[in-house]
Amino acid sequence: SFMTGTYPSFHGATKNDAPLNADAITFAQVLQDDLGYETSYMGKWHLNGELHGDEAFGAPDGRSFGFKDTKYQWNRGHWKFIEESEDGSLKAFNFKDGMAHLGGKAAEAYTTDFVTDRAIKFINNQKDSKNPFALMLSFPDPHTPVPVREPYASMFDDLDFLFPRTAVVAVNKQPAPPAWAYSSSPVLVETNLQQVSKA
Repeated sequence: SFMTGTYPSFHGATKNDAPLNADAITFAQVLQDDLGYETSYMGKWHLNGELHGDEAFGAPDGRSFGFKDTKYQWNRGHWKFIEESEDGSLKAFNFKDGMAHLGGKAAEAYTTDFVTDRAIKFINNQKDSKNPFALMLSFPDPHTPVPVREPYASMFDDLDFLFPRTAVVAVNKQPAPPAWAYSSSPVLVETNLQQVSKA
């Protein structure tokens, strides 16, 4: 609904992983077609349903919905790291495999940092070109699985928090808390939002 300004019953994405109708007109399409904007979508999309595999980056043919640059868009997957090779190809990793494979490059490949860096680059390129532009940046955090990179993983280890009664009830699963409720990821997202706003 945010993309189209219409109700789910009209645009087709009535639940998580339900595809947006192919004929849906998004704000990006209007900006691109009517006003000549350069448009980009970076991050998790979730609007292609089963039409695009978990391992694929970029919008499938005919499903960019007005976003000209979708290289760093993915439909599904809860990856914690993305590696970009010299040839421009992208590979995603879960937390454990990413830490083992990337070693010292883990901070720059951590998914939230990765899309932040690409967003800043896109903004700077557009500022230099003087063309109007629109970037939609969809941070993947906070989301399960909840491991985050340092320094965020241990940032609050020295602090004692008094849980409110509602949290105690939630920990006892009455009702069950959402899986992301005790993650350090919100601090990571806030840090990256600050970097993008400075670009």
